[in-house]
Amino acid sequence: MLGYQKYKNKKIAIYGMGKTGISVYKTLKKVKGKIFCWDDSKKIRKKLKSQNYPLFNFSLHKNLIEKIVISPGIDINKCKLKNFLKKNTDKIITDIDLFFEINKKALVISITGTNGKSTTCKIIEKILKTAKYRVQTAGNIGSPVLSKISINKKNIIVN
Repeated sequence: MLGYQKYKNKKIAIYGMGKTGISVYKTLKKVKGKIFCWDDSKKIRKKLKSQNYPLFNFSLHKNLIEKIVISPGIDINKCKLKNFLKKNTDKIITDIDLFFEINKKALVISITGTNGKSTTCKIIEKILKTAKYRVQTAGNIGSPVLSKISINKKNIIVN
């Protein structure tokens, strides 16, 4: 968790509270960041409120937030907070950014693009497992990268 220490006492917004947002919250809570969670869905907000997550529409407070972690399913050009986000693009990061900050020495194969990421991840995972490597898939496929990954030099992460 050493790489996350720069987030201690920082005001961080998490936009999108699905699986990825929850994993970001749990990770940043460990380093005692000041976290503000938001989701456009009333149903999700109601569920989070009942679980005592710190819900707060951070877009109403322009100078409050230092970083904004956006979940992968959010299109900043079409979401409800698009005007706020467009004015604050320099503050936007993702769970993958956080993952790489803390895991600088991890062996990672990252798949990008529009089509075929999940299939490519599964093929690479199968090849590496057949070759007797310890492999975990996360991010593009399966669980969010911050939720279950146990990093050590013997594991290869495919995301």
